This record gives sequence, structure tokens and C-alpha cells, in this order.
Amino acid sequence: MDHSSEDIIREDEKVAGDTKHERWPGVMLSLFVPGFGFLRAGQTRRGIEWFVGIYLISLTIDFLKAYDIGHALLLGALMLARFVAFITVLYRSYLPGRMTGRLWVLFTIVFLMLYMTPLPVEFIAPAFRVPTGSMAPTLRGPQGDTPGDRIVVNRFIYWVSKPKRGDLIVFREDFKLDRGLPLWHEHDAYYVKRVVGLPGERIEIRDGSVFADGRRLTIEDGIPPIDYVDMPDRPTTARKEGRVFIVGRNEYFVLGDNPHHSQDSRFWGGLSEKKVYGKVTRIYHPFSRMGEPRYDPEAAEEYRLRAEEVLRLRSEQENDEGAK
Repeated sequence: MDHSSEDIIREDEKVAGDTKHERWPGVMLSLFVPGFGFLRAGQTRRGIEWFVGIYLISLTIDFLKAYDIGHALLLGALMLARFVAFITVLYRSYLPGRMTGRLWVLFTIVFLMLYMTPLPVEFIAPAFRVPTGSMAPTLRGPQGDTPGDRIVVNRFIYWVSKPKRGDLIVFREDFKLDRGLPLWHEHDAYYVKRVVGLPGERIEIRDGSVFADGRRLTIEDGIPPIDYVDMPDRPTTARKEGRVFIVGRNEYFVLGDNPHHSQDSRFWGGLSEKKVYGKVTRIYHPFSRMGEPRYDPEAAEEYRLRAEEVLRLRSEQENDEGAK
């Protein structure tokens, strides 16, 4: 073989190697922005189609989770479809091409939109973290090394309907509750309680139960078998006639599921409808508690005993420190 033939072979190997090397950036770009490797290869329409498809599947999954309306098999199928689509787009993005200045600007903008700004579902169904136990055991705050529940709140539902008795609602107030349930979200204070009284009703708490217009509320009304207490000796700004709470025309009477450790409408009266933020639809973390929030009487008793033990130990510690 002469020198000219050897030079041609080396040049062909170099070109082949460079082409192979230039294909990997397409895969890396699609890893961060699905389908962008196609734009780098000049296949704009194909890249947009893959991006929109994967994005719509992701939004569908998020909405079904937020509203708790998706069957497990449907959600599983959609998640599998998203995974297969993502792997496929990475495989097919193994294409030669080059990035221009415009493409880099577009990639940066789309990347920031995906990872630095909330998705549409986060505007309608944002996530919150529960830091205290005033709604325990339905919603739990941190306990030792166990983190508090993380919950999804549906903002959209009350745009088209009114809160119902038994709903777990998140709301914002312009006061600070000593033992309320502030939810950490975007550095603002939110609170969560259960709707017990509806607009215009007269609410009374006696014998461990809640009565609305003289009728005892039960599980059929969405009210769990909670041992409610009135605490009439505590200061209150609620409107009352004797021991009966008066709920305003555009207000709701809300209570915590852990009534001995919750400040709620018993102390500050009805909650204005305008301050209702959304409805708690599901717990998404920890995974052992994932699903629709439910009141468990056995867990409530266990939680109450544990809370009493903590208070007892704290009291003993304070007494010991006082003796010193």
C-alpha cells in the first residue's frame, strides 16, 4: 500500500471519529431539554413534537396526582410511556450537528423555564410541607427523625365550587396563630383546618361532638369521630350567643383534627371565604403515607398519648430547671 492510500484511510478514520464524537452533544442536550438534540441536527419540527409530547404526558401525570382522579393502572401506564419516550428521544438524538448562538440562547431560555419556574400544575396544585401536629393524625408534623407530611393543594377546585363540610382546606390569614398550623410555601404563612360549619350556621360543641343548627354532625357529614372540646375558658374573638358560635354569611367554621393542640374558629371565629386558598387532595411524602388524607381513630389515640408524654417530660424538665 502506498503512502497516499494510507493517508486517505487515516483521513477517513478521522472524519468517522469526529462524526461519532459530534453526535454525543445531541444526546446531552436532549437529556436536559427533551428533543433539543433534533434542533441541533436541523430537525426542528421533530424536536418540537418530542418536547411537546413528553411535556404533555408529564402535565397529565401531575394533574391526575394532584386531583387524585387517576387510577393506579392509568398512572402507571402514563409513567411508563413517559419513561419510554424519554429513552427513545435520547437514543434518536444521537445525531451530528452543531450549536449556533441562537440555539444556545433558545436552549438556555427553555432550560430555565423548565427547571427555574413553576409548572402550570404548581400554580393550580402547589405542594406544601406540614411542620406541626394540630391536624394530626390526619396530617402529621415532624416527629423526631420522621419528617412532616408533604401535601398537594388543589387551588382550582374552589374556583368552580364552594368548600364542603369535611374538606381539609388551606387558607391565609393576616394574624399569627400560637398553635396553628403554618405551612411553608414561598415564604408565606398558610394554615390548614377542616371545614365543620357552613355559612350562616349556628355551631355548638358539646359532649365531644359538633352540632350544626342543633343537628349532631357525624362521619356521614364528613366529620370524623373526633373528641372535640369547646374550651370556653380560653379567650376568643368569635361571635357567640352563650356557647353557640355564629358563622357569618360568607364564612366557614374550621377546626383542627387535634383539637387539644389547635387554634381555630373556636378562638378567632369564622374564616372568610375570600381567604380560602385551596383543598388538600393528597399526601405525597413520606411514601409510607402517600395517598388521600384519612383520619385514623387508633392513630389519633396513639398520637394523643405520645403528645401527653412529651408534655409531661417537658413539664418535668421545666420544674427541674426551676428547682435549680
